[in-house]
Amino acid sequence: MQNNIIYNKVRQLAIYLFFLLAATVTFAQQSGDEYYQKAKAMIEDDNAQEAVKFLKKAAKAGHADAICNLGYCYDMAWGVKHDVKKAAKLYERSGTAEGEYLLSMCYLGGEMSKGGEPTDNDMQKGMTLLYSSANRGYPAAFKMLGNIYERGFRDIEPNYDSAFVYYRRLADMDNPLGYYNLSRCYDEGIGCEADSSLMVYYCRKAADQDFADAVCQLGDMYNYGRYVTRDMAQAFDLYSRGAHNGDADCCYRLAQFYLKGEQVEADTAQAIELLEYASNNGNGEACYQLGQWYLSDTTQAESLATACVCFAKGVQQDNVGCMMELASLYAKFGVYASAFEMYGRAARGGSGLAAYRYAVMMQRGQGTEADEEAAFNIIKAVARYDTMPEAYNNLGVCYIHGTGCDKNPVEAFNCFDTAAHLGGCGQAMYHLAVCYEHGVGCKEDSVQMIRWLDSASRHGVTEAISALGHCYESGRYVPQSYEKAVALYMLGTDEYDDPESYCNLGYCYETGHGVLLNSEKAFNLYKAAADNDYPRGLFCVANCYAEGIGVKQNSEKAFEYYVKAADQGHVVAQYVAGMVYRKGDTYVKADSKKARHYLGLSASQGYEPAETALATMKGGKTKSNK
Repeated sequence: MQNNIIYNKVRQLAIYLFFLLAATVTFAQQSGDEYYQKAKAMIEDDNAQEAVKFLKKAAKAGHADAICNLGYCYDMAWGVKHDVKKAAKLYERSGTAEGEYLLSMCYLGGEMSKGGEPTDNDMQKGMTLLYSSANRGYPAAFKMLGNIYERGFRDIEPNYDSAFVYYRRLADMDNPLGYYNLSRCYDEGIGCEADSSLMVYYCRKAADQDFADAVCQLGDMYNYGRYVTRDMAQAFDLYSRGAHNGDADCCYRLAQFYLKGEQVEADTAQAIELLEYASNNGNGEACYQLGQWYLSDTTQAESLATACVCFAKGVQQDNVGCMMELASLYAKFGVYASAFEMYGRAARGGSGLAAYRYAVMMQRGQGTEADEEAAFNIIKAVARYDTMPEAYNNLGVCYIHGTGCDKNPVEAFNCFDTAAHLGGCGQAMYHLAVCYEHGVGCKEDSVQMIRWLDSASRHGVTEAISALGHCYESGRYVPQSYEKAVALYMLGTDEYDDPESYCNLGYCYETGHGVLLNSEKAFNLYKAAADNDYPRGLFCVANCYAEGIGVKQNSEKAFEYYVKAADQGHVVAQYVAGMVYRKGDTYVKADSKKARHYLGLSASQGYEPAETALATMKGGKTKSNK
C-alpha cells in the first residue's frame, strides 16, 4: 500500500515536470520566433547591428533558422567581425538543411583549411554535407551539385548525366532555376538528347515564374526566331516584363526597340534611360553602347568624360569592346601605359585586334619597354590565327627592316601579297606596289606595280595617290596624262587633306601641267601644306617668296620659311639656310656656328653641295675627293 502511494506521488511529480518542461520549451520557441521575426525586419531595413542582436537572442532560445542566419553573418562579416570558424559551428548547431549547405561551402571553398585550399578530407566532408543537404530537399544544394557535375570541380570530373539528374530534381520541386537549367541541358545536349521543344517548354516554365534569365532568353528566341516563330511583339513584351522586374539584360534589349522604333514609337530619351539602368546594373553591352552614344555627342564638352565613365564600367564587367574603346582613348591622349595595359586585358579577353595593337605598342616602346622580337612573335601569331591584313602588313615591314627578325625580302613580299589579297589594307597594297617596282622579293613588274598603286589609291593611301600621280605626270610606266595626275592630286587634297598632294597640285598650277597656269593658286596650295608644318610645303613657300611666284618677292620672308623647312628636316632647305648664315645678308647676320649646324644636317643626309660647303668651311676635303 505504501509503495503504491510512493509510486503515485513520483508519477504525479514526473507528469508535473513534463508539463513544466513543455511549457518552458513552448515559451522558448515563442520567444525565439519573436526575436527572429524582429531580426528579419531589421535585415529588410539593412540594419546589421540590430539584426545581429535579435538573431543572437533568437539563437540563444534555440531558433534553428536564427542560428543558421547568425552563422551567415559571421561568414559574410555582416554586423560582426568575419569569423568562419564561428560561422561553421553555428551552421552545424542549426541542424538545418541550409546549415549543412552553407557548411559544405566552407569546406569546399577551402575556408576551413589553413592554406585556403581544400584538402582531400575537406572535399570529402564538403561533398558529404552537400549530398545530405540535397537529400533533405534544400534547393541550392541541387543547384550546386548540378553545377559541380556539369563543369567539374577540382578532382571531380564533369559528369553530364549526374548534372542533368540534379537539375531535374530541382525542377521537380517547381523551382524556376531547375526549369532554366533543364532548358539549357535540352538546348546543348547536357546529359540528354538535345530537344528544342523541351528546351522551349522548360524555359517558358521558368519565365512563367519571372526567372530573369529565362524571360530574357525567351525574348531572344522570339526576337531572332530561334526554336519558335519569330514574333517581335512577343519579344518586346517579354523584354518589357523583364525590364519592369529590374533585369539589366532585358533593359538593354528593350532599349534597342526604343532606339529603332520597333513595336513602339522611337524614343531616344527612354532608350538612354534604359541603357543607363542596364549599365549601372552590370550589363557590359549597355556600357559600350552608352559610351559610344556619348562619344558621338560633340555638342557637350563633358560628353567625352561621360563616355570614359561608361567604358570604365564596362571594363569592370569584362566587356572587351569597352576595353578597346578605353585603350584607344588612352592612346589618343598619350596615356600610353594605361593604353598598353588595357589592350593587354582585351587581348586576354579574346580580341585579336587588341593583341595586335598591344604588340605594336611593345614594338614602338609606347607605355612599356620596347621588345621588338616579342612584338614580332605576337604579330605573327595574330596574322596567322586571325587572318588580319594589318598584321601581315606589319610583318612585311618587319622583314624589310629586320625589326625583331632577320631581314627577308621574300617573306616581306609574301606578307604584303597576303595582306593585299585579304583586302582592306591599303598600306599593304602600296608596299606590294613598291616591291614590284624595285624587285623586292619578286621580279620587277611595272604592270603589277601600277595595278596595286591604283588599288591603294582607291583605299585612300596618300603615298600611293602621289606616286601614281607622279607616274601619270612623268609618263613613267603609263602613258603621260597631266589630267589624270591632276585628278589624283585633287583626290588627295579634297578627300584626304594630304599635304603632299597640295604640293603636287601646286606644282601643276605653277607649271601649267593639266590646268591653266596660275601662280597665285600655286602659292596658296603650297601655303596650305606649309600651315601644317609640312617640310616640302614650307620649302615651296620659301621658293615662292624668293622668286616672287604668286606672291610679292620677299627675301627676308623666304629665309624665314627656309629655316622653318630646315628645322622640319628638308635637306635642300637646310643647305640654303646654312649658306645664308655662312655669308649673311641684309636681313640676317653671318653666323658660322648656325651655318655649320644647318650644313651639317644637310650633309648628314647625303646632300653633296652641303658636304662640299661644310668641308670648305672646315678647310678640309670633300667626301668625293677622299
